[in-house]
Amino acid sequence: AGRPAQNLSAGQKRRLGLARLLVTGRPIWMLDEPTVSLDAASVAQFGRAVRGHLDRGGAALIATHIDLGFEAALLDISTFRARPRRIDSFDEAFA
Repeated sequence: AGRPAQNLSAGQKRRLGLARLLVTGRPIWMLDEPTVSLDAASVAQFGRAVRGHLDRGGAALIATHIDLGFEAALLDISTFRARPRRIDSFDEAFA
């Protein structure tokens, strides 16, 4: 408790950041690789925290390579993809 956050290990900093998230009360969580630097027990604990958040009506958008242990809905953004405009010149970005 008396150690400044800047002196914490990478895993401790990650756990501190996630703890701050849990107390914010935000209904939507958007997280990019939230389990980096966490051990297996902390990853499991985070997965339970996310499940609890979802069970209470919250939403979470998480980019991760780690199995958090729960089913997630598929986010289909195909209807929002950029579509080429009909123009005379060819634009390879839409090829």
